[in-house]
Amino acid sequence: MASVEACASIECANDSHRPDMDRLETAVDNGKLAAADPGLLESSEARLSCLQAEVEIASAMVRFVLDLNCFPLSLACLRLLRFSPVLLHVVSLSVHHLTQEEPMQNAVVDEEGEPVDAATRYTLSDGSEFNSTVPGEKLACWQKRSKRLTDALEDGEKYGAFGELIEKGKAYLETLDDDLQELEKEEKERLDAEEDAKNKKKGKKKKGKKKK
Repeated sequence: MASVEACASIECANDSHRPDMDRLETAVDNGKLAAADPGLLESSEARLSCLQAEVEIASAMVRFVLDLNCFPLSLACLRLLRFSPVLLHVVSLSVHHLTQEEPMQNAVVDEEGEPVDAATRYTLSDGSEFNSTVPGEKLACWQKRSKRLTDALEDGEKYGAFGELIEKGKAYLETLDDDLQELEKEEKERLDAEEDAKNKKKGKKKKGKKKK
């Protein structure tokens, strides 16, 4: 199959390889219907899963970096992160794709449509978003981001994805999980403070009733 040969030559997949990946997926589906050679089908499915994992890892990393820094990454920034030429090409293409088609952040406005200062709504590549002014939303978003990258890395390791991509993905995941722990700590402190405030309010009400 031509699609198998095309995908076999891909060193590390990115969004530009999706047409080849789509053709391979179609070929695999057709091969199953036609009872093609089981060995060829198995190896083709494994290759497709590997490529899909590489695209997902790169996309998860790019979205993570973009959101944390709140500006599109330039090639110079990526070089500072010490990406190899191959990985630099993969991630830079994902940066271009995300910054061209998906707004990274949008202004948050109040009920009257006026901008809210120091507030940001972040939009992820899967369409989910969080409003930094809503308690708990940022934590939930970071949890989803961590799970996405974790799942993609597991698939990547299972199907033999590009080694350096796996390495960089794990490094990003460590940083992401460190931030996640901080957010969990902040959320716990916020909830504890709310609980304390409620208890104090209840205590004041009880004292007021006793005086009567």
